[in-house]
Amino acid sequence: MQRNELERIYDDHALCAFAIFKRFADCDADARDLLQDWLVKLARGIDSLSEVQDERAYLMRIAYRHAVDWKRRVGVRKRTKEAATEENVIEQLFKSTPDPDREFLREALESSLTELPRDQQIAVQLRLWEGLSFSQIGDVIGVSTNTAASRYRYGIEKLRTALQPVYDEFTN
Repeated sequence: MQRNELERIYDDHALCAFAIFKRFADCDADARDLLQDWLVKLARGIDSLSEVQDERAYLMRIAYRHAVDWKRRVGVRKRTKEAATEENVIEQLFKSTPDPDREFLREALESSLTELPRDQQIAVQLRLWEGLSFSQIGDVIGVSTNTAASRYRYGIEKLRTALQPVYDEFTN
């Protein structure tokens, strides 16, 4: 295609094509990129428009199809990225193989912890996993420091008793 022919197409049809691209694109920058790609496509692929009956309709059909293809590609990329994020594919590729003993211990601890009374569960969790002092635990659950400490102590004793068979299994 001749340069002057491409300039004429731009002058006569670019605004209409840009309006089509704006319908598909989320921002002006994407619409401008689509317009540029459309013009490059026309420059490379069309030798002459002399045989076309309705030049504007023909060029807008090309613009519309170009925009539809672009939107599909963007959608596929987005869905692929979401799927990769949801499945944590990249993370799974580099993640080490989980230790079955550690997983068994975690499940046993979680199960034993859920069997404790709720006030003891909270005291144990806040002390062991959150690192709070007994005074802070008391403030959180609305009891005295001594009561928070005793709830923690009773919870630990019950966990120790419940997890003793698991400990014995690991040490034997």
